[in-house]
Amino acid sequence: MSGPIEHYLSTIAVLLVLFFALAGCDDEAVEEPEVELRTEAVCEGGAPAYDVVVERHITEIGPSANDIQSAADALWIVESAANTVSRFDRGEHRLESGFVDVGNDRNPYAADLDPTTGELWIANFIADTVTVADLNSGEILEEIDDSSFADPSAVALGEDHAYVANIEFLGANEGYGPGSITVVDRTSHNVVSTIESAFKNPHFIDIEVIDGKKVLLVSGGGAIEIVDGQVSLLSDGGLQWLDIEEDPVEPPSQEFSLEQLPGDNVGSPGRPQLTPDQELIYFASGIAPVLFVFDIEQEDWRYDAADPLQLYETDGEATHAADMGVDGLLWVTAFNEDALYLFDTACDELVAPPIDLGRAADMLEGPQALRIVEEGGRLEGYYLLSIANALGRVQLK
Repeated sequence: MSGPIEHYLSTIAVLLVLFFALAGCDDEAVEEPEVELRTEAVCEGGAPAYDVVVERHITEIGPSANDIQSAADALWIVESAANTVSRFDRGEHRLESGFVDVGNDRNPYAADLDPTTGELWIANFIADTVTVADLNSGEILEEIDDSSFADPSAVALGEDHAYVANIEFLGANEGYGPGSITVVDRTSHNVVSTIESAFKNPHFIDIEVIDGKKVLLVSGGGAIEIVDGQVSLLSDGGLQWLDIEEDPVEPPSQEFSLEQLPGDNVGSPGRPQLTPDQELIYFASGIAPVLFVFDIEQEDWRYDAADPLQLYETDGEATHAADMGVDGLLWVTAFNEDALYLFDTACDELVAPPIDLGRAADMLEGPQALRIVEEGGRLEGYYLLSIANALGRVQLK
């Protein structure tokens, strides 16, 4: 594997080689979707009950889509194999295919955007560069090339600095290098520092404001090995907490090991998901059907790799993406199950049976990244079918 989904079947390092052509919007008339099920209000003070509506095929998207960002009334979809970022207008349900073209052999992996400056920053996994594009026109403003970039897999934009996570995947035989976070001045586009990663494979980073202070949360999955289709861990993973409020260039660091055991297949935390009350951070695993939970006040794991929350049972691989709703519902896609799980973090209970996200029961389509937005009093979760090259949507009404 040399890059996204690809890198993350969340770090199950398998590059999906897809040969589908990039297509535009589907011009056929689409019937109004019907309510498929109703969630339960299972927690006292938790999320209410919702009607669930699933639209499994809104539009075709580019091949190997593995990240999705949102702002105002649009989504930006990172398409690795097409070397593009497409823009989807949520109001008009219209896709602008290849809205940003980063150039051949870039393999864009992930992005972050800043509506106030109108910038979209894109991590190019294979090219070891970062592209800065105009959100409104799609124009490439600059491609930043620096020796500190080593398989960049995530970008997080602060007010004055951009943070780029480098997983440094050396290859199937060599495994993972130490990994790092590159700090870039957003005005000059110059690299101003490089932060050592506490755990190998720092595949996700996010900036959050917790207790009034900006922090950079780095999720390190640890080194992973695949032998005869079986996934095992070669090193520990965990959460690195960087205090960018105190110093955005060389921030103080705290490291919290997940205690995942070498050779085990439970670990590899995904993107950090902060609860609305800012008390806990949830992580969906990239290699097992479990969740990990970090207690912010206690500065320790409430549920670690030795004692995780079980999401569902499976004998196979289990790759997930997650996003947290404003109501405390954690949405978790299961790549190999074509399913969505809704998990109430108020009492750690599922609120509905698994929701089918595929267009056909016998077709593996690979729901990958998702993004929750609020629209007219309802919650909408947009997700990528990375094998079927489609954008889908789940509405909670």
